[in-house]
Amino acid sequence: MKLEAKHKTPERILLYGDPGSGKSRAAVDVARAATGRVLVLDTDYSSSWFRSIDAHPELADTVEVWQVGPDDWAGQIRAVTEMTKQAGGGDWVVIDSMTPTWLAVRTLYIQRRYGDDFFDFFATGKDKQMSDADMNWNAINSEYSRLYRAVFGSPAHVLLTAEADAMTTVTQSGKQVAQDRGIKTHYQTIGWKPKGQKTLAYTPHTVIWLNKDRVGGYYMTTAKDRERTEIEAREVKDFSRDYLMRVAGWRPVKDAT
Repeated sequence: MKLEAKHKTPERILLYGDPGSGKSRAAVDVARAATGRVLVLDTDYSSSWFRSIDAHPELADTVEVWQVGPDDWAGQIRAVTEMTKQAGGGDWVVIDSMTPTWLAVRTLYIQRRYGDDFFDFFATGKDKQMSDADMNWNAINSEYSRLYRAVFGSPAHVLLTAEADAMTTVTQSGKQVAQDRGIKTHYQTIGWKPKGQKTLAYTPHTVIWLNKDRVGGYYMTTAKDRERTEIEAREVKDFSRDYLMRVAGWRPVKDAT
């Protein structure tokens, strides 16, 4: 069933959870319901999106996948730049997953700082001795903001996925860092936050935690959702129907199946 939004403002959705919690599954549900193009950055070597297209051949007409390694920041930013140039209103830009992009840009910084000693840097355990003061976070965040500007400046709908991270953060030096008030407000009751750069937890309009129970059921809980009904542990069989229609108010396209 194809769906269309009842509002003009494009979606900005982040789905996060543990591996196997249904993030990519939900993104494929959205792709199947989309009336426009779906442009996907897949940062996982498992080729899950190509397998999904094989399973749902109709997606081959609307879905285009850029598969880039999880540690390849240059490839990731090139793909995102091209995707967002091509995407228009009514299309979807999907990044599955955002978590490796934050690791990739930090890895690039270490490579450039330590040059040919990069592998020795990790092999000898020097990374464990590095403090936060050794990282130029202004430079790293400035480079990473290129991705945010491209994605959130697009007229297309945006769907991001991310892994889940513990609420207590441990730095390179092993020191625990308390979460700020905003993180606690949205994520304390869930007990998990999105894993990635800090602002990933705030920037999307909609953030939903996904989890899977022992018998294979998938569930969604609102972390934050502006001006929409919040949900808790609601079963997800088809994300496009169970969230886009029932919560976000999307409507079936007339004369479309």
